[in-house]
Amino acid sequence: MYRFLTGDGLSASPIFLSSPHSGTDFPEEIEPWVKPDLLKQPPDTDWWQDELYQFCTDLGMSQISAKWSRYVIDLNRDPESKSLYADGRIESGLLPTKTFSGEGIYRNGAPFLNVNGLIHREEIVRRREAFYRPYYERISSELDQLRKRFSRVLLFDCHSIKSRVPSLSPEPFPQMILGNNDGKSCSHDVLEAAAHSLQQAGWEVAVNHPFKGGHITRHFGSRDDGIEALQLEMCQSNYMDEIHIEKVESRFLKLQKDLKGMLSEVADVLKKSGKEL
Repeated sequence: MYRFLTGDGLSASPIFLSSPHSGTDFPEEIEPWVKPDLLKQPPDTDWWQDELYQFCTDLGMSQISAKWSRYVIDLNRDPESKSLYADGRIESGLLPTKTFSGEGIYRNGAPFLNVNGLIHREEIVRRREAFYRPYYERISSELDQLRKRFSRVLLFDCHSIKSRVPSLSPEPFPQMILGNNDGKSCSHDVLEAAAHSLQQAGWEVAVNHPFKGGHITRHFGSRDDGIEALQLEMCQSNYMDEIHIEKVESRFLKLQKDLKGMLSEVADVLKKSGKEL
């Protein structure tokens, strides 16, 4: 259902990581109906985001990451596919039937599609129960456990995107985009620490534009109960060859180092401004 990395409990951190779009697998009941050219390298995957953050265990942080492709179910969308943005942009839903470039995902005759090419309600409910709910329940459980130890904890949601996606924006995206739902999902000191660390490492950083956090950030981020959430969307060109879908080792390692430094600084802010319980 998902993959999980456990941090070192002796150096426990108040940060928990999520990577909902790094999965590439398809369940056996869905795989035969996916177009063959989309099976090997699903185009809208957040490539190697789970691997990029594997250092998290060295910092005492745990990580949950998706096993299944976002084409199976998009874990960062509202369970009823409600819009995240109200600015007219094209948005994918909980169970997408097209890629970001507009290509249909499924072959003709897929039994879970209706005559209009949309997914049956029964299939939506089935996938939500099988793949979506367990992911959210595990995040909730892990955050609750951290709250027993720290007065402030952070869910850090890890994402990447092609540097250019014409269907979303005519302009290339900034290298790093931090989103805290316009200040609603995490405090300014957390956001500022993350932004400052990345900028000091030489990265171009934008805040809440053009992305301000998806459903995971908005759902779990609530400063009232000591649980905060912050999303980092980054250009895939930061660490890979976007055309050939290959890691560029020198970029990958440099970025890993900078992300490790950033999360270390954010963890320090959380610990110093809060308290261990």
